[in-house]
Amino acid sequence: GLLWLDSPFTGAVSAAWIFGVLPLAWIFTSGPGGMITGLPRLQWGLVLTVVAIGYVARLRMFDSGLTLFLFTLVMSNDAAQYVSGKLLGRTRLSGVSPKKTWEGFSGGVFITLVVAVMSCSLVTPFSMKHAALIGAVLSVAGLLGDLLVSGIKRDAGVKHTGAVLPEHGGV
Repeated sequence: GLLWLDSPFTGAVSAAWIFGVLPLAWIFTSGPGGMITGLPRLQWGLVLTVVAIGYVARLRMFDSGLTLFLFTLVMSNDAAQYVSGKLLGRTRLSGVSPKKTWEGFSGGVFITLVVAVMSCSLVTPFSMKHAALIGAVLSVAGLLGDLLVSGIKRDAGVKHTGAVLPEHGGV
């Protein structure tokens, strides 16, 4: 296949295809029209679907305990940011996502750190310090990912990216 799941170069190969080969194919088939307006929509679509799903598939290469640990931290962070924001949120974090607050973000980081430290010895070989670092990085990455998708949704004029959970932004 074009993407080798066991290769450390999977991301580079994906980027080369999406940002190198795809634009050239666009020019050869459609001409230069839409290079600024149409092509980026296609590229973002590929990055948010095909590439993201590819990385979910890569999780199967990890130990099942590590995969469980990562999923638990991501879900804990998302839920804790939401609940903390609803209960304590006062200070708006960004105009892109007006319901996101600094208090929600802080609560999410705190709860995710607690979950990471308490669960690391059960399912991973990580020390508490390393687990806390992973929890903090995932909390920040989760917020940045939420803001990124919120910006894309605003530009596309849609409120939700899915309908699995009512009044939830999407999975």
